Amino acid sequence: MKMPSVRYEKENALGRVTLARASEANRLTFEMMEELTQALLQAGEECDVILLSGEGADFCAGRESVRGGAGLPPVNVIRERFRRIVKMNDALEFSPAVTVAALRGRAYGPGAGLVSRADIVLASDTARIAFPEIKEGFPPTVVISHLARKLSRRDGFEMVITGREIDAEEGRRIGMVNHVVADGKLDAEAERLCAELCALGGDSLKPTKSFYRFAETARPEANADHAVNLIANAIHAKGNVG
Repeated sequence: MKMPSVRYEKENALGRVTLARASEANRLTFEMMEELTQALLQAGEECDVILLSGEGADFCAGRESVRGGAGLPPVNVIRERFRRIVKMNDALEFSPAVTVAALRGRAYGPGAGLVSRADIVLASDTARIAFPEIKEGFPPTVVISHLARKLSRRDGFEMVITGREIDAEEGRRIGMVNHVVADGKLDAEAERLCAELCALGGDSLKPTKSFYRFAETARPEANADHAVNLIANAIHAKGNVG
């Protein structure tokens, strides 16, 4: 499947989803968000692992601005456009596949939001992450709705209230990044990790991810019951002896 600004390529159990608007630092248009949503949904159905990356020097330097003045669309149109961001984020966060983001250069605004929703994040030592919406004059409520569950209040609140940029090492410290690697090694490390994950097989990866999400919010007793049922079914399906 070829898309003008988002490229999806399937290789066995791996789906590569690439933001391909390098001339604009992969800034997201609302149409591009639709393309990315569809690519992520398709990859989630067809693959066990998804590798999300951006062409060029930047992962995603934000989105095209919604400007004021006479050309500003009605509020219902603006609302619908921002719902596209939510759908895009959900397609990544709730994908049944394990998602890996390879972060190089800038990840701003919705680009940083995508990074925060990936299961595993590899960042080059050039990476920079920011939620600069407040500097544009509006509250970053879409990202707060997610970030408040993801980071400590002190770390998350400071990022959104100041709009300041953090580097890859600080991203790792606060929990937005798993590993920081030299820029020249990022692509190879991402491919190595994805190959390692794919070798484990979807029969193990997908139920593990699904149960981890369940365990994050369920009561302890519900966790235990669901865990026993899931592992029993998995062992029986594979013909293994527990």
